[in-house]
Amino acid sequence: MSTQKIISMLKQHPLAVACAVLAVVLLAVVALRGTTYSDSEQRYDKLVSEVDEMEVNEKNSIGLSEDVETINQLAAEIESRLMREEARADHYRYFLSLAEDSKVSLTDPSLSTFLVPGTKGGNLMTSELAQAEYRLQVKGEFKQVMDFLYRLSVGRYLTRVDGMSLTANSALGNDMVQAALTVRILASAPPKPASTKKK
Repeated sequence: MSTQKIISMLKQHPLAVACAVLAVVLLAVVALRGTTYSDSEQRYDKLVSEVDEMEVNEKNSIGLSEDVETINQLAAEIESRLMREEARADHYRYFLSLAEDSKVSLTDPSLSTFLVPGTKGGNLMTSELAQAEYRLQVKGEFKQVMDFLYRLSVGRYLTRVDGMSLTANSALGNDMVQAALTVRILASAPPKPASTKKK
């Protein structure tokens, strides 16, 4: 078949030729764009998930500065209620003032142990704070001893009663009791000793 015959055949069917050329062009475009379409779809999905995450973060951040301020105030309040190991005279004055307010007699409080953070064997351990364990002996009427315990639990220091022995003492009078207490008080950790380097 000569070139002249092919050209004359094409001229007789111009619509069919135009459709065939258009089909070839469209197939080429689809082949070239197919891979970029799937990439675009993945990028779109990733962007949508990022936008969703940003919206969630925006909702969660409402009132964040007020919450941080509240937390800082609570931390400062807790810090102010920690016992300091070096201020033992303050500890004694504190226990004596509670006894005086409750109208009980208190024998000399004794610091049995001071647990630094990370000490083994304590049943109330913290990683940041120390604990002062005191032994107290109080005598008085039952109501007065209970009042002393209440004041101790809601007092200036963060305290818990670790052990208590309560016995009646009829030699002192009716309704008189004697209590032996072991209390644990959260305390600020003592400063770490400076490390000495050998030269």
